[in-house]
Amino acid sequence: MILTGLIATPMCRQFPTMLLFFGIILPSGTGALSFGIVMSAITPMIGEKKAAAVSGIVQASAGVGDALMSPALQFLISWHGIAFSMGSFAMLMAATLPVIFWIGAKSRELPQSAQETESAAKERLTDIIRDAFRNRTYRLIFIGFSTCGFNMSIIESHLFSQYVSWGISQNAASMVMMIYGIMTMLGAMATGFLCMRFPMKNVLGTVYGLRVLISVSMLTIPGSLPFALIATGCLGATGDSTVPPTTGLITREFGARKMAVYYGIALVGHQAGAFLSSSFGGICAEQFGTYAPLWAANAVLCTMAAAASYCIRK
Repeated sequence: MILTGLIATPMCRQFPTMLLFFGIILPSGTGALSFGIVMSAITPMIGEKKAAAVSGIVQASAGVGDALMSPALQFLISWHGIAFSMGSFAMLMAATLPVIFWIGAKSRELPQSAQETESAAKERLTDIIRDAFRNRTYRLIFIGFSTCGFNMSIIESHLFSQYVSWGISQNAASMVMMIYGIMTMLGAMATGFLCMRFPMKNVLGTVYGLRVLISVSMLTIPGSLPFALIATGCLGATGDSTVPPTTGLITREFGARKMAVYYGIALVGHQAGAFLSSSFGGICAEQFGTYAPLWAANAVLCTMAAAASYCIRK
């Protein structure tokens, strides 16, 4: 679906086809190929005890995309336009298909009891959703992950524009975003290994707490290139670092084989938060000429997420 969206979008000349390929097919593919389905495929291979640490390493690979793709995308767009850049990314996506098929083949080779297979076949999505929200730990995780989407959408949708509004050039802002990608790698790996030594709920709560401090800094410190470098590094260090403890807690509660669907449900809350953040940020920029209300809302939500995470029982 991602490959189809990337290839077909540049060919669209009418709104209905643009809505179909860019608005529905492409995001449906990116949403379906979530971190949860990746970890549910590899966790049975490595064991649940190592899952949190390995999830940090896997999530760090997303930082490679942020670090390399942001300046590369800027270069490709300025060189040959959006259509050429989307085609280039489509070729990269096609190169991952052999790896995906290999992981699928390895997963099918793993032994699974007949009882597990029969139980999984009988479960309905409505039953899974009901069981999820009856679980106190899952409800608290869902609250935190929803605010995580709000925070991440600020970075992905508005941070670049905010830096440009500070007088930073677009090329410099693209290079600053490369720092974000590098720090997401370090942050994800760090929390992955911290989850092996400390309670995952405390690691998760601390990350959300650090986001509160960053949001307050964005409200109080004057914008400049040096501050943008520091702020972007901190945002990167706390950006993807919520994923290892979140997936670890879900795996602990429901098991590795069910982790993908429970993570997918939590991702709905994450994307709802992202939608609100993107929309509210656009309103702030147009109506008030500042992103200050957006960062204030993020500080409040991250405080709520930190409190919810610390309330999770061991």
